[in-house]
Amino acid sequence: MLKRTAATFALIAAGAVHAGEFQYECTVGAARAVDDAKLPSSRWGPGLPGQRFTISRDTGAIGGSAAFRISKGPGWRTVEVLDRGSLQQSFKLLAISAGPITKVTYVEVKEDEPGAAKPFMHYENWKLTVGTCQ
Repeated sequence: MLKRTAATFALIAAGAVHAGEFQYECTVGAARAVDDAKLPSSRWGPGLPGQRFTISRDTGAIGGSAAFRISKGPGWRTVEVLDRGSLQQSFKLLAISAGPITKVTYVEVKEDEPGAAKPFMHYENWKLTVGTCQ
């Protein structure tokens, strides 16, 4: 544990700050719906700003706020981490629901941004949510 803490401190001191090694803890800043190809359009989910959720960097499972939950198993045909993120790349997640109505979700966390707070974008069915993850 002491070695891990020292290694984490060394990375932070060197300016190589990663968000959570195994999961992100995210907070919603804003949510918008896209209508008629206009950005930004109407607000949706006025109760979403300030809500929190987690994202597993290994499995792509999203927990916490019901508006964002995703996990492998019934209800989701595909939950795939396209990139775990690094100092050069954003974390990228693609999920496709099972069932009669297909829902596509794309999440990107800008792991390559400097600092501890990493901007995220969550897109699902013409709804865009942004905020930060740590």
